[in-house]
Amino acid sequence: MPTKGFGLVAFSGGTSEELEAAATTAGCARVVQAFFAAVDGVFIVFIPAAPAIVNAVWHAHFAGGIPVSHPLVMRCD
Repeated sequence: MPTKGFGLVAFSGGTSEELEAAATTAGCARVVQAFFAAVDGVFIVFIPAAPAIVNAVWHAHFAGGIPVSHPLVMRCD
C-alpha cells in the first residue's frame, strides 16, 4: 500500500475496517486515506474519516466484504 500519493492495491479481501487497518499499518494515516473501486464503470469511494453518508454506496456494495484481489485505487497524502 502506498504511504504517499496514489497506488493500485490488490487487497487480500475482508471488511472495510480491515482495509483501513492494513493501510494504517502500512504507514498511511486514517485521516488522509481514500479508497476507490470501479463498479459497473463508475468509481465508488470509501473515506474512513468521512461521515457515514459519504461512504454509504461503498458499504452497500461491499456489505459482505471486499472480495480477494479486488482492484482498488488508494490515496494517501
